[in-house]
Order: sequence, then structure tokens, then C-alpha cells
Amino acid sequence: MRARREGAPEGLIDEASAQAAAFAVAFEPFLAARVVALYSPLRGELDPICWLERPEAAGKTFVLPRTCPDRRLTFHLPTTIPIAPGTPGCTEHLVGSLIPGPFGILEPVGPPIESSLIDLVVVPALAYDLRGSRLGYGGGYYDRWLVQQRPELCAVGLGHDWQIVEALPVEDHDRPVAAILTPTGIAPCAAR
Repeated sequence: MRARREGAPEGLIDEASAQAAAFAVAFEPFLAARVVALYSPLRGELDPICWLERPEAAGKTFVLPRTCPDRRLTFHLPTTIPIAPGTPGCTEHLVGSLIPGPFGILEPVGPPIESSLIDLVVVPALAYDLRGSRLGYGGGYYDRWLVQQRPELCAVGLGHDWQIVEALPVEDHDRPVAAILTPTGIAPCAAR
């Protein structure tokens, strides 16, 4: 999965990200959310930051994760300068404010936000299944963060259609995603 994703041409990733964004911004949990937690894409991941350019993003607050040395995630405003989602150029402004973190992933420099304020979190992965299970990168950052959150927090996956597989191994503490957003649509996940 990692090799296939990392081998995808950049133009294809941009196109697939834009196609997935069209479905994401029409997704009811996105429309209802006030605070949306995205991620900075890495090595062929679909890019959720492009959602900010969409008119549906206007009025929402977007946050990004920062990795801590104790293997925790914290979410922060991307910059100390306000960004107006839904306006042309806001994505470029946001990305320009990010700095490389410990794993080379671009991270926010703005102030932290209380996790309880987040309404929707987009969770990256190498693979997903339609039970909502996800195969992460092995660090457990999102797994640890998700189990500490309130049950009504909506977690969704974002990936290429081929990242959806028949079944993935599951552990008791794993929290499933509610849906997987792809360039061809929204795949709702069945409860385990």
C-alpha cells in the first residue's frame, strides 16, 4: 500500500484530492461541523487541506495536528495570522505557515485548541476497510488520540479507492471511522 501510494504521480494526487474534496464538502458531518481537524499530506496521501478553497469551508475553523515527543497528538490553529476559509489563496497561505515536524510532516505554528471543540477529524491511513478499521503507520498517534475523545466526535478516513480493502486486523481499543472519503464518493462504514 505504501509503495503504491508513494509511487503515484503528483498531478494524479492533486486531481484525486480535488475530486474527494467535492464529496467531502457535501458530507453532512462536514456541513454541520464548526471545527474540522485535517492532516498535512505525506508521500502520496490525498490532501484534505485543499478543502479550504471550497465555498462550503467559509465560517469553519480548521486545525492540524502536531506530534509531541511523548507520542501524543495535539491540534493547533495553523497560524497566528487569521485564515479565511472559502476564499481564493487561503490554502497557499495556510501551507506557507507550516513548519516541518519531527517526521518531516508539516505542522502548525498557531496556538493549541481544546480537543473537545473538534466536531470532525480526518484520519490518514495506509488502508481502510468498510467496517471502519484503519491501518496506520505504526506510531499509534491517532489511535491514542481517538480513544480519548468523546463518542460523538465524527472520524472519517480519506484515501484512494484502492486503499479500501476487504478486512483489516482490529484490536479492542481501535476506534472505527464513520466513513471513507475517496475521489469517487463516500463509503459509509458499518458498525463492528
